[in-house]
Amino acid sequence: MRSSFLLFILICSLVFPLYGFKPALADIITLNNRSETFNGKIINETGTEMTVKLKTGGTVRFPKSWVKEIKKEDIPESELYTVQDIYLKKFENTDPKDAKAQLALAEWCLKNSTPENRLADMAIMHFNKANELDPAVAEKSGKDLKDAVDRKAKELYKWAEVDFNIEQYPNSERMLLSIIADYPESAYADKSKDLLVKIWGGNIASKILNAKDGLPEVVFSADSLSLASSHMDDKDMKEAYLAKCMAKAKDYENRAGEVAKEKKLGYYRYAINYYEALSSLDEPSIKEIARSRVQLLLKGFFEDNPIPRDDAKLAEMEEYLNIVEDRDFVANVANRYFKIGDDLLYKKAKKLKQPLKGQKAQDALFCYSLADNFSKDEKIRQVIADRILEARRLTRAKN
Repeated sequence: MRSSFLLFILICSLVFPLYGFKPALADIITLNNRSETFNGKIINETGTEMTVKLKTGGTVRFPKSWVKEIKKEDIPESELYTVQDIYLKKFENTDPKDAKAQLALAEWCLKNSTPENRLADMAIMHFNKANELDPAVAEKSGKDLKDAVDRKAKELYKWAEVDFNIEQYPNSERMLLSIIADYPESAYADKSKDLLVKIWGGNIASKILNAKDGLPEVVFSADSLSLASSHMDDKDMKEAYLAKCMAKAKDYENRAGEVAKEKKLGYYRYAINYYEALSSLDEPSIKEIARSRVQLLLKGFFEDNPIPRDDAKLAEMEEYLNIVEDRDFVANVANRYFKIGDDLLYKKAKKLKQPLKGQKAQDALFCYSLADNFSKDEKIRQVIADRILEARRLTRAKN
């Protein structure tokens, strides 16, 4: 079964709080000449500035010279950290060579998994790691692992159905193919094939699902791709496999150019992520082509001005901007999202009533966070701090 830490971070667009954790210290930051405060956690600090992860979502960065006062407040960990934060913290503190530690993390993931946070996927990964390190330690986890596998197949199929019903076909297709490849004995494998017929049509589905090229399934995390190709001693087979992976990435790239605007982003995401994985290989011809396609697709992705409506999407878009080589383009994107934030805040949120007012203000807040993280203009960043305060006020306004 293929599951990866990076996939979890990228696709976990819905995060739920976990309860029962010990209190955490939040930072309450008051700025000079401002009556309101920022409530969150200082996540990065240099000699001249600090970055704050806001309790309401998003981040904001400002010079230390703006800070009048910082107070600490005890709050439940679940109110400050998302499930991604908590999992990351546990992941970083778990010894990768300790079978018992891996098993403990797997059991935590299984205990706290929901269809929304998809921790079952991570449970499987850590169960497998524990078994690889010490089969005797992991033996007792056999039934729990089977339960996790069954639960994961069911969860994936549920989300595939949701994405299918709202015409997010790239997401649906990816999950359905994952079920067929990773959980072939599950009842959901046959259901997945039936749903793929509805997406592709009977003829195309038959050709793809029944193709027998003798090559492994396409994988698109850098680690999985490297592992798959490194085990191929036959040069022709390796070239054929990488060509198959490139063809899949190109297929998603083509679809991004064919579908309506509201459906483009999903295809862009998969094409970008697939090419990015391919560019990590030590294969000069593949590496250069994939790298150039990544740069081209990243610009196409941001041309459609997607709104980062939660922390997961904000993190994804920040990651994309960090790998764009044209830094002038990045600066232009930052300025554009500052204007998008203003449009959402002043032309929409202020004219609406709750709950739409709060939703648009929250969208504006995330846009301002993105602009702030990549803007080189000190004056704009100072304005953004004020705008974020205004957006926060509107999210809490009664009407």
